[in-house]
Amino acid sequence: MNRVLIFLSVLLLSYGSTYFAQDTVYVPWQENGVLIENTLIDYIVADTNAAGEQLHQVYKLERGGSYLIDRTIAVNNPIEIVCDPADRTDANAAPPVVRIKSLDASTPAAGLFFSVGADLTVKNIYFAGMGTQDVWMDGNWASVTAPNIKIYTDGCYFDYMGWSIITNFTNFPEDEGSDYIIINSYIKNNQNPGDPNSPFWYLGTAPVDTIIAKNTTYFQSHGYFIQPVGAPINYLEIDHCTFVNNLEMNVLHSRLTNAKITNNIYYNTQAAGQSDEENADKDADGLDWSIVNVDTLLGNEAGASDSLASVTMPEADRKIEVHNNAWFRSADIVAYHEDNGLHAGLFMNDRTQAFFDNNAEWPGLNESNNVNEEPVFGNIAGANELQLGYVRAYRGIEGSQEFWGFESDTDEYPDLFRVFVEWPFSEDLSHTGLSITGTDGEPLGDLQWVGKTITDVEESSSEIPAAYALEQNYPNPFNPSTTIKFNLPEASVVRLSVYNILGQEVAQLVNDELTAGSYQYAFDATNLSSGVYIYSIHANNFVQTRKMMLLK
Repeated sequence: MNRVLIFLSVLLLSYGSTYFAQDTVYVPWQENGVLIENTLIDYIVADTNAAGEQLHQVYKLERGGSYLIDRTIAVNNPIEIVCDPADRTDANAAPPVVRIKSLDASTPAAGLFFSVGADLTVKNIYFAGMGTQDVWMDGNWASVTAPNIKIYTDGCYFDYMGWSIITNFTNFPEDEGSDYIIINSYIKNNQNPGDPNSPFWYLGTAPVDTIIAKNTTYFQSHGYFIQPVGAPINYLEIDHCTFVNNLEMNVLHSRLTNAKITNNIYYNTQAAGQSDEENADKDADGLDWSIVNVDTLLGNEAGASDSLASVTMPEADRKIEVHNNAWFRSADIVAYHEDNGLHAGLFMNDRTQAFFDNNAEWPGLNESNNVNEEPVFGNIAGANELQLGYVRAYRGIEGSQEFWGFESDTDEYPDLFRVFVEWPFSEDLSHTGLSITGTDGEPLGDLQWVGKTITDVEESSSEIPAAYALEQNYPNPFNPSTTIKFNLPEASVVRLSVYNILGQEVAQLVNDELTAGSYQYAFDATNLSSGVYIYSIHANNFVQTRKMMLLK
């Protein structure tokens, strides 16, 4: 047993250790100024009993630390890997970086950060896909290896991942659908030279219950944001996200049954364009694949196999809300498409628009306030030129297919600039050019660019509740966090707030229009004093109030 494992074993026996607190294990990244390789893996492995069960659930990393691994982290029990939130404006408040160690300087590091066989929660961590010797990782961030998994990421950063980031290839017999949730995060330079099919989510045929992406940016990246290969998606929500300079379309799925696409920015997406042959390969009618693309469910197509009946629904029962989105393509990308006979689609193609306009057959498909306007970002200087250069190389027009990531520190680190994490970022995706705001009155796109994070409201069930309800928080009493759940039998404008005993609002948890479903919110009262608090929900004409107690 190496010294790290011996060290941890001693720590776990002592409740007085500074590395142990309640259900949290504190993971150092250096000892006496020397970096400890694989410390994160060693701590997780050592923190199990003889039956292979995890002794603790939360592993907390040090802000600004460097965690180097040379093999995959096997998640066999539900765990959380967390850090305190980073500050994008403070050079001294960077997140910890987890990086795959390069084996040599000439070949890609075939990497996989996580093999996920149990629920995984990750918060406020930076994952660097460029290895220590400036060689990129040809692999994934997480691959699902068991049914009904939940992967939850909040406040994370993914940079230079070599292929898809989250994958699910295996369809287990008992699989009812996994959940994938990402909020307050930033995906940057998701690239694989020569292969534009480098999506964020690559989903095989395994069913998906829920995908939620909120307050997240997908910048200067190759592939699709969501690329399912036959995987049904029970519920999809993309809200307050910013998509900038992506080679492929956003969501390669035209058979959605329950979706919400609101308050997003799409700038220079589908920049590689599609030829006539590529259109025919992707769309059943050979139409341009637009940002929002909807087609008839396969089981409802004329002559459909009876075997599809169990995985479809009446067209009239589909629910897709598309509101307050902005899309734009710069003049150089438009000219490139026109000069080379390529298509890039609009916001909706003709078939999709016809579906949304036909309230008799598709009453649950609604769209409004989607505009073709330039956001005018604060700073992405040079990003468009890098993207267009790669697109031309990919199409065989000129140049070679190499990394076209957005970087600003090439002068300071000319040989290893991709290895060093730039903090704070030089790019600024706040914007000033749009005529509309979101359905909630906030600016469109990822609100982190204007200094705001969002709460982690999530749809926890695909079934529609029969009635409105606000449940008692759990645990109660609590310290410092608790979960609040509520049910909506129909789409509702929801306001969920917390008040002190004097009636003063101390937190606004939700102020948005939500689709029908069951929701839960983890309320963190770290900055509040002990005492009785009141939480109240207003949803359409429904009002309910409950009490909870914070004990510190």
